[in-house]
Amino acid sequence: MEKKAKHKADVWNQKYSEGQKVSLLKDGGEIITTKTRSRAWVMGCTAVALFEGISGAYSLDRATAL
Repeated sequence: MEKKAKHKADVWNQKYSEGQKVSLLKDGGEIITTKTRSRAWVMGCTAVALFEGISGAYSLDRATAL
């Protein structure tokens, strides 16, 4: 799982830079438009990044680049 997450983070970082506009699925099911405020990295076995207006890291599985 960790190798898969690292690959996902690496691919994200190759395709997108900090400030990438995304659609993000929040915990309560709300979908918002925001921007990344970090590069992606692996936390545990999940590829994550920081997003504007969101406290803490969110899984890239919940983000779609726009």
